[in-house]
Amino acid sequence: MANNNRLGELLVREKLISLSQLRHAQDEQQKSGQNLGYTLARLGFISDGEITNFLSSQYRLPAINLDEYEIDGRRLHVLAKGRVVNLAAAPGHPASVMDLSFAAQALAVAAIAAAIGQRVPGVHAVAAAVDQEVARLKLASLGIQIDVLSEAQESYLRPFR
Repeated sequence: MANNNRLGELLVREKLISLSQLRHAQDEQQKSGQNLGYTLARLGFISDGEITNFLSSQYRLPAINLDEYEIDGRRLHVLAKGRVVNLAAAPGHPASVMDLSFAAQALAVAAIAAAIGQRVPGVHAVAAAVDQEVARLKLASLGIQIDVLSEAQESYLRPFR
């Protein structure tokens, strides 16, 4: 409750809502049990986007744009309007890191495309083999090779995998 009161006080101080709107939302919040931000937005006193932008500036963190679309009765959530998330929704990274990200994405898409008939909807982790291939190629471009574990090292690691 203290955090909710703090959020409300900050929104009033920044003149994003009035004190009477805060009091009304707090009364509604007690009845519904919902959080204050949700209640303020539901009552139309402030939008979700305004709360997100306010909190983003308060905590000095980038806000991530999440859009929702309904297609044939199913919901699709799109981050950052479908752009590369770390560039569109958060501060970008140096090119030396981005090349690894793009390589992993390209190889992951190729693996998905090759899995015709085996694909299932959902969010999937990049396969370890793809990660390892990206690492191998990057290190090779720098003239470095990945060490190969000895049998004793593999044996030691087996229980942890």
